[in-house]
Amino acid sequence: MSRYQNNYRQDRNQKKHSGAKEKQCKNGALGIFAWNYSRNRGLISVKGFTNSKSTESESERGNKFVTIMLECFYKNSGNRVLELVNYNKTTGKAYLEKLGMVISTKAPNGGYFGQIKSM
Repeated sequence: MSRYQNNYRQDRNQKKHSGAKEKQCKNGALGIFAWNYSRNRGLISVKGFTNSKSTESESERGNKFVTIMLECFYKNSGNRVLELVNYNKTTGKAYLEKLGMVISTKAPNGGYFGQIKSM
């Protein structure tokens, strides 16, 4: 009997492939940290902070936004990509258009950083 017939694959815990969190830094700046691992791209880590040039705004629906410069680092290739994003403080989401990815700090189980899932 093979191990696949024994539900071997279903009993294993899956490894976590992404995570994201929002953190208030000592100097009062808002920080966003995220990571994603895939077989094709390897490890991608993202970090970004608010600074004196960051602007805050509020939408008509009451969502609060802040602009943050994010630095994306690809460990396999050593490439760095800078992207300016609007971080929604209410929902905890930031969309990285250059990468086609989203950061969600308020997703369950430690946040999410991955491809934008369309329906």
